[in-house]
Amino acid sequence: MESLGLELNFKVFRLLGAWNSSGSQNGTTRFLYFLYTIIVLMVIFIYLMLLIVDTFFQKDITTLVGNLNISCVVTACYFKIVLLLIKHKEIIEMMKILELNDCKPNNEIERDILHGYKDRARFTSKMFLIFSAITVSVLMIAPFTYNGGLEKRNLLFRVRGSHDEKNLFIYVITNLHDLFLVGFGMPLNASFDTLIAGLMVLTCGQYELLYDRLRHATTYSKICNCVRHHQCILKFSKCIDDLFGTLVFVQCFMSMIIVCCLIYIVALMKSVVNRFESGCFLSVMLVQLLLYCWNGNEVFSMSQGVATSTLNNEEWCNLSIRSKKALLMMSIRSYNTEQLKASSFLNLSLTTYMMILKTSYSMFTLLQQVSSD
Repeated sequence: MESLGLELNFKVFRLLGAWNSSGSQNGTTRFLYFLYTIIVLMVIFIYLMLLIVDTFFQKDITTLVGNLNISCVVTACYFKIVLLLIKHKEIIEMMKILELNDCKPNNEIERDILHGYKDRARFTSKMFLIFSAITVSVLMIAPFTYNGGLEKRNLLFRVRGSHDEKNLFIYVITNLHDLFLVGFGMPLNASFDTLIAGLMVLTCGQYELLYDRLRHATTYSKICNCVRHHQCILKFSKCIDDLFGTLVFVQCFMSMIIVCCLIYIVALMKSVVNRFESGCFLSVMLVQLLLYCWNGNEVFSMSQGVATSTLNNEEWCNLSIRSKKALLMMSIRSYNTEQLKASSFLNLSLTTYMMILKTSYSMFTLLQQVSSD
């Protein structure tokens, strides 16, 4: 995994208690890491329950929308940690598929192809983490720049029963808890999202490698190697679908609600600082959705391109009958390849991206009508 361009993601997971991959650790170290993971889960869970309770008791539509927004983010973060812990072994087994001989480069050209896609996955992780960190910095600073700032003791997030303006100790503890949540939630969410996006990018890299091999497959043995390679890619894609499909659907659903809430807040707020704060958050959510849908669309497009690559073989006319049959079967199978899905029915594509945005805007329009009434 360290050599696949996703090392930053797993370093963040290990730091945040969501990925214990060191088999050489002794029993005491593993137990302490387990306790650390439990503490992280408890803190996030307690905060989530407080947010949900506060949301039910809200009468002000603006505060309710803001709480709903943060609740969706925290819920997604919690489920991502749980999935990484539960599916730890399955994720490792999935990554091992790319370490099989059929998926490894055989020459300098193939190494350059894979290296380019690994760099792309690495770049995506770094840039989205930086983008998320900048946005979170804005969210942390903004509450102290309006409505009296520190004098009125504004909180990063409002939680029912946690804010007592006269009690400095409670104010400090509440803000430290919020900072802890933000410090864990932001890098975890960003790393998880770019992990799935990175896996899709690596899948595209394997398809590009397969294209190159198909163009130069002149013997039956080389064509058989291409067939096995194609089967490995399809298996890897299915593993991504099986492991992360349900959670991606939850994330898309949560993102749809968050985008709706943020559009409402941006439209409602009169303060420039408030609008800038919500606008930054909205841009992160839109990029997050785009990471899933864009890369899912790329994987599907490249899977369909296998058929074209089989017909572009340099020695097609000179190939044996069984070689042509093998290539034709691969071509037919590529046309029947299913698109990466979120929970088995929502395709990860640019069409889905636009559908989510349209639905979010429809929800915003409905919310605006309700609030005006």
